[in-house]
Amino acid sequence: LFTERQMTVLLPELVTSARQLPQPELQNDLVSRLNLVQVDHLWQLQVYFSQDVKVDTLSFAADALYGERIAFDIHPQTGEVKPKVLPAPILPVVSAEKVKIIPQPTAPASLTKQARTPSLQERAEAFYQRGVKAAGEQQLPAALKYWQQTLRLQPEHLAARKQLIYARLSANPDLADSLFAEGLSLHNPLALRKWYARALLPVVGAARAAAVLDGQAVSVLDDPEYRALQAGLWQQTGDYPRSRQGYLELLQQFPANGLYWFGLAVAHDQLAEGEKALAAYRHALAGDLTASVQNYAKKRIEALALHIGAGN
Repeated sequence: LFTERQMTVLLPELVTSARQLPQPELQNDLVSRLNLVQVDHLWQLQVYFSQDVKVDTLSFAADALYGERIAFDIHPQTGEVKPKVLPAPILPVVSAEKVKIIPQPTAPASLTKQARTPSLQERAEAFYQRGVKAAGEQQLPAALKYWQQTLRLQPEHLAARKQLIYARLSANPDLADSLFAEGLSLHNPLALRKWYARALLPVVGAARAAAVLDGQAVSVLDDPEYRALQAGLWQQTGDYPRSRQGYLELLQQFPANGLYWFGLAVAHDQLAEGEKALAAYRHALAGDLTASVQNYAKKRIEALALHIGAGN
């Protein structure tokens, strides 16, 4: 079938290797392109010519090696005769049922995948992780810059805030206080106060840590852990009356807690309330205490018992 500068040959049978056709090397030759397509379960060989052509003869040949072959005598309309051109490589004919047809994938509508823009939180987390890596490599100035950038993007990033506070506790306590104060409105204030008090304790001492907890009124029912930490810090600062009151409040809610009984006993002991201290130490031994605390309680029981007995 000839149409203008194209010839189409129907192929009822096809060998697998014939599906990949070599293309002419010279685009200005008579044949410009070969194409093999399947239309309605029928294979077609399409031959495209670079100029108008004329078909003079059509011949059939067959032999034992190749089977049936088809040859066309094709030459340009100008009259210049070209060598005979076979429309496809001549290969043994096999049944089309043995050929596995692999459908060609459909080209996507767009070959360019649009990159997703990271969210603000994702960008902040990326800076935080870079800071963690820098800190692990002993590059603290770089780590601080990354964590500062994290807070600029996401002020609610608690881990970055804590890292910056830790790094500034000794070198720049005013900045650490500022970061802490800013975080009170962004995070759970009770949890942040407890964390900051514990962080301050080994650096600046119990008085400063206790002041952080004193900045918010909290009852035992609101947060027992908060009051227990507060009572312990009051005791370390020498504020035994408030420490005693704090442990009494805790024991109203947790009467079997040995550590609270021990804290109360120490407060009574420091306030020279010997009999109350002795009773509290004995209650403490009935609870769950570490070996060192137990030993201290036992020694104070012996001393107080001897003193009270001698006084009587």
